[in-house]
Amino acid sequence: MKDIDLIDGFRKSQFDVGQYAKRNHISAHKLRKIGRTILGEDGWIDLVSSKKKKQSQYVLGRQFEYRTRDIFEQAGYFVFRSAQSRGVADLIAFKKDEVLFIQCKRSGGIDKAEVMKLINQCREIGVTPLLAERPDGRETIIYKISLLAGEISKKIFKLNINSK
Repeated sequence: MKDIDLIDGFRKSQFDVGQYAKRNHISAHKLRKIGRTILGEDGWIDLVSSKKKKQSQYVLGRQFEYRTRDIFEQAGYFVFRSAQSRGVADLIAFKKDEVLFIQCKRSGGIDKAEVMKLINQCREIGVTPLLAERPDGRETIIYKISLLAGEISKKIFKLNINSK
């Protein structure tokens, strides 16, 4: 097999360097050397990087829920997570005389029907609806959400974080 065919086959495959090398009876070191020779260092790095598994939206959302949970726990809340978003809230946080239903959205994008369902259920049982979002990918912002004159209102919800 020609070196160019080997690299083209690697590009088209679903395998990483080690798996592809083993299947083609060469060492991973030799495959890397051939790849760098044919594609150049940057081209090889780009190809190998494209092979790395991307995190699914579910995993990214779950990680954001865990970070949000940690924020509320630092503020003294006892927090439950609703696995796989089976309910109206991703997190339920408890503190003496206070219950919060928290919907977590990394992008902040939440449709009106979903917000209405959360607000209505919270109103029915007398708990506070919150929306946690991270629109810039860095800072988590927490809003108390409500319905004012038929429109969804978001006001910043302040947490007192206990320093340990």
